Amino acid sequence: MNTSSSLKNGFRVFLAVGLIVSAIAATHPQTLFAQNSTVTLTFQNNTNQTVDIYYDDEQGNRPQFMFTVNAGETQQQSAYEGNLWLIQARDQSFASFYRTPASDTSVPVNSESDPNGTEASSRQGNPAQPAAVMTQPNANPTVANNVAAANAVTTNFPTATVGANAANAGTANTGTGAPTFIAATSASEQRTFHASKPQILSVTTGDGIIVAWQSWNGNRPAGARIAKISTSNMAKVWEKQLSLDLLGGLTTDGQNFYTMSAKLEDLNNEGSVVNYRDGILHLAKFDGNGQQLWMHDVNNVQYLGAEQNGQAENGIYSPMDSGTGCLVFGNNQILAVLSLNTVPDQKGTRHQTSMFFTVSAADGTPTQSVSKVSWRHSFDQRAIFDGEKFVIADLGDAGWYLPGGGIAMRKATPNGKTTTFTPKQAEGTYVYVRQSETAGNQNFSFTSLGDIGVGQRGYTVVFTSEPNNNVSQRSGWNTPIAEPRNLGLVHVTKNFDTVKDGQQTWQDGNTVVDWSNTAAGKPKINVTSNVVDSVGPTNTAQRPDKSHMSFTQTGVVWLTNLQPGTSAERPKLASLGNGNFLVAWEEWTYQGNNINYASTKAMVIDEYGQIIVQPKAIAARLNPSGADRFMPYSSGTVYWITGQPNNGGMKAHFLDANLNLTSYPFSL
Repeated sequence: MNTSSSLKNGFRVFLAVGLIVSAIAATHPQTLFAQNSTVTLTFQNNTNQTVDIYYDDEQGNRPQFMFTVNAGETQQQSAYEGNLWLIQARDQSFASFYRTPASDTSVPVNSESDPNGTEASSRQGNPAQPAAVMTQPNANPTVANNVAAANAVTTNFPTATVGANAANAGTANTGTGAPTFIAATSASEQRTFHASKPQILSVTTGDGIIVAWQSWNGNRPAGARIAKISTSNMAKVWEKQLSLDLLGGLTTDGQNFYTMSAKLEDLNNEGSVVNYRDGILHLAKFDGNGQQLWMHDVNNVQYLGAEQNGQAENGIYSPMDSGTGCLVFGNNQILAVLSLNTVPDQKGTRHQTSMFFTVSAADGTPTQSVSKVSWRHSFDQRAIFDGEKFVIADLGDAGWYLPGGGIAMRKATPNGKTTTFTPKQAEGTYVYVRQSETAGNQNFSFTSLGDIGVGQRGYTVVFTSEPNNNVSQRSGWNTPIAEPRNLGLVHVTKNFDTVKDGQQTWQDGNTVVDWSNTAAGKPKINVTSNVVDSVGPTNTAQRPDKSHMSFTQTGVVWLTNLQPGTSAERPKLASLGNGNFLVAWEEWTYQGNNINYASTKAMVIDEYGQIIVQPKAIAARLNPSGADRFMPYSSGTVYWITGQPNNGGMKAHFLDANLNLTSYPFSL
């Protein structure tokens, strides 16, 4: 059940490889992913060595292995103009970057020369030599969020023009010279199965807002920064840099605020690191003036528990691998949630999962309370505090063992100096399940997780997904959209974590499976009205490739009914403070594998999905799932922040209960 998560950071080699280009018809089903014209490359290996081809998304992720071209052979790949490729000999004797031109072309690969002479100069920033030699690519590739040129948005507020140069897409320079993530130039999230890492987070505090963002040096993450912005004039009051490379989370207790930062690393193809290490994950507390009150390195025995058999099973490896992270304050504790890798299994393979643990908000001391997802992957995560308990949701795949993929939830109850996680069932309690990818890597759930809202009678969970289940196997790379994704909602009962709809009456959760014999155990997932009490149909479906596996889903409310050619993504949800919720999403047009941004829309609903204010188009972009969250600003108003292209700084967007939008640009 391994996923070879996005090949991550830091491998940048610029040795000579000869690349030439000639016209050929597009035949390869997998197209990468900017919104320029489609071309076809034919890689022609003229060397006596095996050559590996990698895609570079230019968002700081390590180049993603795509395919191999054996000596003397050719391989076709459909791509978009501007896509960047790393071509590397298997023995690493030569490597170079190549950018896709505007026309169909063929690409002879030679080890001695570089006739185009454009590979290195076409990239942002300075090339950096690898810290370690890249290992042989994993056989199960994944693709990270990638760079794309999206449609510019016209608003009533000052705005910069979206640049079309793929080399500069995805980041914008702030006043500090550290670029930020740009929603308008990020690709469709329907192209991948996992969320974005945190990019721009914000909370309110007194007379301002706190903004934390991922900074960049060219296409490589260059640390996480945090600043206070005065809401009286949108001017910066102070700015700090966090201690590690990656932004992981931000939360507040109303006066102080808390951050999580992580080391930039990829251990997917590394098998020897199995112990706790310093400098991998830091939590910190700041006061309203930006003074650090405490900072703790939490990847150790004191926080995550003792090693077993010489291995730290709860150790943090590749933090925020193929997922995201978040922090939540509640009842004098801080809940940390993040995706990560596991220790290697008996075959030496690391898997992807997510972890949840708590610390004291007062001084950051450990509670020794840790929980993890098991038996499946965890590709997106959210958490809230409902006034009594933490509530966590994550997006999982079907993998090889489960009937479907979808959204599962659990609770974490602060008990003084400790925390109790329920249900004990490692998958959590499923609240939404659908047929998922059963061909290829089996990682796609064809679903984007929005957020969790606390209602008077339970929890409102919003997502985008395809409403119907298919009867045939499907690859997410080849068919990312089989029908329009629509905006969906389930209302989850308050006591979902106590439901025992499992195989036995004593079994927590709603997964029915005998893991010792999955065929005899007839794995099932039962989402009944004990868990979801919104009004919607009850449907049962089988897994296409394993008909003895089935699932039942009830109570889904579809808030949109998009017609073929238009699909929804980037769902957002925030409370308006009066029992209602503001929901926003983006609509993207698609034709085959061409997916392009069309519009952003919002509506107001109650906790069960009854529409209070009809959908309306708004002139603002949304960050991809995992990159940020909508936040309440005042009663009846929510806000979010996006990066602006062409040295445009950032923009704060405020949306009220009547769907009136006001946006304010600001510099950092």
